[in-house]
Amino acid sequence: MAVVYVKHKELKDEYTTISFVSSKESVKVNRIDTGYITLVGSKSAVNELIAAQDARIEVVIISKEQFLEEMKDSHILRVIDEATGLRIRERYTVEQELSMLHKKSDDPEKIEYLAFREEQLEVGRAQKNELGL
Repeated sequence: MAVVYVKHKELKDEYTTISFVSSKESVKVNRIDTGYITLVGSKSAVNELIAAQDARIEVVIISKEQFLEEMKDSHILRVIDEATGLRIRERYTVEQELSMLHKKSDDPEKIEYLAFREEQLEVGRAQKNELGL
């Protein structure tokens, strides 16, 4: 499966919106932000879907690095990061987290904290990975 990072324009007038159309069930379309999507599927299916788009929306394939740079402040990434922080905060206060900095690496409390924190970060990474990020 290929992940393709796409930037496109959305055209609107008072009656119509022209945007990226998801017409192939074999390609998963993740709408990350206005004008930015990831496409997950076989290269041929992704290419067919891109070719079928209205030329006026100017579909451009961009690198993952460029995509992530342009999306670093996107709403969906902020939501995932905030949810990760909230899950950690449910168990540890800011003060407790800061106190971990001063504990020895073999301290059982620090080991437990780091394991829990890594679990929560992994959940966030998995959510981003599901979106192709």
